[in-house]
Amino acid sequence: MRKLGFQFNLRLLCKQRGVFLKYEQSFLREKLSKLNLQITLNHSLTFI
Repeated sequence: MRKLGFQFNLRLLCKQRGVFLKYEQSFLREKLSKLNLQITLNHSLTFI
């Protein structure tokens, strides 16, 4: 019974971790897109 509970906890942890990783990835993607926007703005400003 205890082993079963451990496996369930492990699965729950993996699920939470997956959600966390998804959230982290979207957060990083958002940061990267903002950074890219800034870079393109800087480039367009230097070309003017």
